Amino acid sequence: MKFTNVDQVINRIYSLPKLHPKNDLSYIKRILNQLNNPQDSVKTIHVTGTNGKGSTSYYLSNLLQKAGQKTGLFVSPYIYEFNERIQLNSKNISNRDLVEVANKIEAAIEELKKVDPNFL
Repeated sequence: MKFTNVDQVINRIYSLPKLHPKNDLSYIKRILNQLNNPQDSVKTIHVTGTNGKGSTSYYLSNLLQKAGQKTGLFVSPYIYEFNERIQLNSKNISNRDLVEVANKIEAAIEELKKVDPNFL
């Protein structure tokens, strides 16, 4: 499927089956590998825990920006619009960029399905 708008992307995300345990990263690793592991080219801080992850992440993002660093932030849930979940330098991802990234990920999933029809 080729997405043409953000509503299609959001509908696709929420329609994905929840078949895999949360602690099983094998599926996401296969998708990232299909995309040539883009995560390996950026420095990452992964904030975990029970409470305060969002606040801590926003604080770190702002602190790093004030120090002259470019930042990316992925948080959940969103308040007003889905795009809030993905930010670059404190700006929500645009609808166009979200659709573009979703199409790349969907293409990677389709390639994996050619090898493993049961993938996802």
